[in-house]
Formats: sequence, C-alpha cells, structure tokens
Amino acid sequence: MATEVSKHPKVITKYRLNYAQYSQLRKMSYPHLVEEQAGTHELSALYFDTADFELMREVQEGSIYQELFRMRTSDRLMEKSLVAMEIVKQFDGKNSQRNVLIPYVNAQSFLRDYRKHVMKKGLEAQISREIEYLVSGKNLVPKVVISSDRIMAKCLKKGRLDINFDFNIRWRSTDFDLRKGNIGDFVDPTLNVLMTVKSDGDCPLWFRELLEELSICETSFSSLIVTYKEHLFNKEKKHYVSEFVSR
Repeated sequence: MATEVSKHPKVITKYRLNYAQYSQLRKMSYPHLVEEQAGTHELSALYFDTADFELMREVQEGSIYQELFRMRTSDRLMEKSLVAMEIVKQFDGKNSQRNVLIPYVNAQSFLRDYRKHVMKKGLEAQISREIEYLVSGKNLVPKVVISSDRIMAKCLKKGRLDINFDFNIRWRSTDFDLRKGNIGDFVDPTLNVLMTVKSDGDCPLWFRELLEELSICETSFSSLIVTYKEHLFNKEKKHYVSEFVSR
C-alpha cells in the first residue's frame, strides 16, 4: 500500500483538438515534449456520489469549493494491480488530489461494502480519515465510470508542464468492474481529442505560441459534467417522474 499527496495545487486547462491539430501539435512540440510513459494507456475512474448526485451538481454549478471521490486506474487491471482511492478537491479554480493506492482485490471489498472503510493500517492517517468521512458521512455510492485511452507527455525544460491526450472517452452507469476497461457509450461522439494541460501557473511561451499557430482554443469541456448533464441527469429525471406517477 502507498499514499500520494499532490505537493501543491495545479492549474488545469483543457483544449478540444481535432485529429489534424493533434498530429501537428505532436510534431511541432518536439523536442520540448516527451511521452512520460510510452504508449497508450487505458484509464478508468469510478465516481461515487450521493443518491441525488449532490457532488456532481456542485461541480456542474461551478461552486467555489468542490469535492469528489473516485476509484481510479491507470491501465488495464489485473488482480494484483493497484488502484487509487482518491479525493479530488478544487478551490478557486485550483485542483489538488490526495489518494491511497491499494490492491484491486481490496478495492473490490470496498465496492461490496463502501460504507465500511477497508483501509485500517499502514496508511497516511489524515487521508484515510478524509476518505472515510466523505464516503460514510455523505453515504456515497458508485454512480458512473468515465474511461478513455490516454497518451501522457511532459515538458523536459524547467517548469512543470504535464499534458494528457484523451481519446475515445466513454461512460457507463452499470457494471462498475474496472477490469472491463474502456467500454460504454461515448461521452461526446463529436470529440476527437481532449488535451488537458497541468501546470504550476503560466504555460511556457513556446507552448502558447504553438496553440495560437494551430488555432487551438481553450475549452470548459468536462467529461464528468457532460456525462451528468447529457446522460445521468435525464436518466435521473425519468426515474423521479416515474416514481411520482406510480404513487
């Protein structure tokens, strides 16, 4: 088991790219950017929420303080693979993440009884308490899996700059087994590539000039928000309407 804490909040900016822009960006950013881990990785994140989607609604409404809990994997799972039990916080536009890494078999136990905290020893106490308080205090339950195929890159020069390129972003609100990988319906069928840039502040000048040259514009696109608004919210409304009619 292990713990991870982000050292400081990151500024996150997103960009919507077509395939031509992506190809040109990769070519023109060399040698500034290199792949952090070779190849494409299959990511999945299982988000927990209250019965009425309280946490997702706060994100969608743009609250100053936002908090989410998710179970995250960075590649196709096997029984001994580690998953991150992660709290994501945002305050005044800056994100921070705190997580504990546990074997997937332990994570399965957590899924079977998610109101009972399974991490008792050998973990950073404060993070463990935060997870337990959030999950049990708000009665969080598994709600939706967001998955994608991702290429990760980083800047070699001074200054922290991490870039993720996500393809085939999908969602599903059933079958929460993360070993199934990137399956489900497309969050947005018109989206080719979502580029997420994480930095300590301002991006390097060469990168800003490259974005301008390729006409790549910033976007507010959020896979979770789009999934909630376009898919889960409509499903939730239908549920409450049918429940009301049946009374």
